[in-house]
Amino acid sequence: MTILADYFVIATGNSRAQVRAIGNAVEEKIKTEFARKPVRIEGLGEGSWVLADYGDVIVHVLLRSEREFYQLEAFWGHAPRVDVALPPAPLKP
Repeated sequence: MTILADYFVIATGNSRAQVRAIGNAVEEKIKTEFARKPVRIEGLGEGSWVLADYGDVIVHVLLRSEREFYQLEAFWGHAPRVDVALPPAPLKP
């Protein structure tokens, strides 16, 4: 896509706590599933915008107000969009 990364993931949290929680969950899941750590991660303390750089993938988790203000989708609008379906919820025993 660019010299920066092959993919950008852009997600929204409804509160600073949720933005931090999503950022932490992404970091933990990628570490567990793919044995990868981010090259750099920023914003976990402040919680309005978490950016995790994995080299080929950059993850942005923003408050709705930040996402509306910065409009990252417009900035990278030329890139093809890849919608990803959530996996089905596990069945309760």
